[in-house]
Amino acid sequence: MTAVVFQSLAFDLGPRKLVIFRTDRRDLPHLTISWNNPTGEIDIHLTPVRPKNANDRDSIAKFQKADLLNFLEDLGERFGQTVAHKMPKLFRPVQPVSLRKSHYRLFQGEGGSVDQWLFQSFPKSRGKYRADPNLLRQLPKSYLRQPTTMRLAEAKNESQVWAVCVAGWNRGHVLVLHYLNWPHRASGWTAIDYDNADKFAQLIKNIFPAHIDETLDEKYQMICNALQLREIGWAE
Repeated sequence: MTAVVFQSLAFDLGPRKLVIFRTDRRDLPHLTISWNNPTGEIDIHLTPVRPKNANDRDSIAKFQKADLLNFLEDLGERFGQTVAHKMPKLFRPVQPVSLRKSHYRLFQGEGGSVDQWLFQSFPKSRGKYRADPNLLRQLPKSYLRQPTTMRLAEAKNESQVWAVCVAGWNRGHVLVLHYLNWPHRASGWTAIDYDNADKFAQLIKNIFPAHIDETLDEKYQMICNALQLREIGWAE
């Protein structure tokens, strides 16, 4: 397995499990998420630094793969309903012409995307990908470009594109653009106002049933406390 390390937290992914652990402390347990187990279960547990035996672990959750698939199917239906009825109020279709008329410019980097810059900032060292502060400080050169049809077509495969208003009443306003395939609609570019990002996050959170959300929060707090994630800024 090869671990990726960020802010002293390592993510070690293998063919059957993901192990998450602190690299700066040897007195804390590590979190394991395993699948393809003989029991058919997906197992999430904390293992102490010096386990007494193979069963010495604190269980976080266990569930059958079939139960997970049923849950994801139900979640997919909820998500589809949310997308069809509520998300269009936050997302609006945009075209290159409308963006230009509203004085928006695409914020793009030179010599590769921001994602490429982030990838280069995590060079591999001793089998692990570690953040290089010097490379992270070397921000890529960026430009504000006209939102032409060609430029947006070239950006279709990017997860998101930023657009900044440079004139008029909305000067300084930021839009986050996504190329989406809406259900029962033609595909195209949609925009969400950056100021509405918190509303979007709450909308996604509301997709989960209340009891599931409470359970997830309880389990998350268990993991935070065990790995002392607040100590390294991974939790509030």
